[in-house]
Amino acid sequence: MQDADSFAITAAATNRIRWIEALDDLAVGTSGDEWRVSSNKFEAPMTPTNFNIKRQTTSGSKALHALRSDMVVLFVDYVGRKLREYTYSAQKMQYVGPDLTELAEHITAGGIKDIAIQKSPDKILWCVRG
Repeated sequence: MQDADSFAITAAATNRIRWIEALDDLAVGTSGDEWRVSSNKFEAPMTPTNFNIKRQTTSGSKALHALRSDMVVLFVDYVGRKLREYTYSAQKMQYVGPDLTELAEHITAGGIKDIAIQKSPDKILWCVRG
């Protein structure tokens, strides 16, 4: 197998993939957890013989697209009531998924049906509720 060849990666999970976004690494959200797919050599490209896949969080994602905003990915949890941020924690040395609706859980009472980001004139995240 050559480095330029296409390849498939199999994760040790049976959950369906819900979204994939590119950060410094490849972020993959499934119905049960979120994964980091990266090169196993610092600053080297991913190849068929040079990759690493590791579970980062266990929130799970709803079957909605995720949104990249700067260096984070915003996604809706599996239940559809929490908006989460997939972001790197230097303290934990891995990606984490804090709940962005923690202080106002009532705001998503009907569940989140869709999300979008407005970039100008101000950056705003819009959510369509059920």
